[in-house]
Parts: sequence; C-alpha cells; structure tokens
Amino acid sequence: YAMQENCETSLEATEYLLAINEKHPEAMLTRASNLFYLNRIEEAHEQYQAYLALYPDEHAVLYLDGICLTNLEHFEEARDTLIHALDVSTPDAPECIHIHSQLTYVYSKLHQLDLALDHLEMCQQYPQPEVPIDYDLARGHVLLENGFYEIETEINKIIVGLGILNEKLDSKTKENEYENYNFIADEV
Repeated sequence: YAMQENCETSLEATEYLLAINEKHPEAMLTRASNLFYLNRIEEAHEQYQAYLALYPDEHAVLYLDGICLTNLEHFEEARDTLIHALDVSTPDAPECIHIHSQLTYVYSKLHQLDLALDHLEMCQQYPQPEVPIDYDLARGHVLLENGFYEIETEINKIIVGLGILNEKLDSKTKENEYENYNFIADEV
C-alpha cells in the first residue's frame, strides 16, 4: 500500500512537471515507471514510446517497454523491441542478462523453442543478477509450455513408483523402524 501511495504521489508530481515541459526525460521515465507499478501497463507503454520517440536507442528503456509489451501479450512487438535493445546495448551492459531472460519468455510464448532455449543459454554468460535465475526451472517451464512433456512423464513415473512402494510398505509387517528403513532403501 505504501508503495502504491508513493507511486501515486510521484505520478502526480511528474505530471505537473510534464505539463511545464512535456519532453523532460527524467519525468517521462518516472511517469512510465509509476504507471507500470500501478498496473496501468498500456499507459506506461505509451509513455515509454513517447520517450523512445526522442531517445530511440536507450537500451534500458527499450527493455522496460519490452516488459510492458510482454505484459500486454503483444509478443511479436515485444520480441522486436527487445532485439532492438540488444542491438543498441553494449555486450557488458547489466541489462543484457535481463533482456535475454525476457526474450526467453517471449520466444516461449511464441512457441519458438530453439530461440527461447538459445536466449536462456545466453543468460548464463553473464554474472548472476541480485535475484538469481534458476536455469533448470526456466528450461523446464519453456519445455512444458512448448509441449515437451517428457519431464512431466518422468516425474509421474517417480510418483507412481512411490505409490507402489507405499502399497508394499502397508502390506508388509512393520516390526520396527530400522527394518522399515532397510526395506525402503532396498526398494529404491
């Protein structure tokens, strides 16, 4: 609630500043950011577009607009915007890992599995961000979203196997915990 209140207050202040100077770059970005945090994604996208009309090669802003487009489910446009962000950034820019990560998600949504996995792999070239990326989890999500259910099938086999093991345990006389432990260890 406090964050929302701060965003609303900040949004109001930036709108006053933009009324005086509609091309004030910091005010434009602050307004877009506040709109995004207030879940007014379409308006945030429009504000980022207004900023990018003046400063078209700002890779960090292109990345933020790509997130807006992703949230709006405009995946083709998000892909194009994010690719442009990579094109205009330097390879060591801290946003690159996030751009590749976002492209992984976008390509997955577009059912372009190879490109999604390529960008996930590219993320691993960079130092981990403050909140690390779980690459195995991301890969599993991409595979499942694109119709690869081998992982799910393997998990189901394990679950079924555990169910059979539990049936054997229930039918076996349980004399003491030590014997049960040995039985489980032998079955696994």
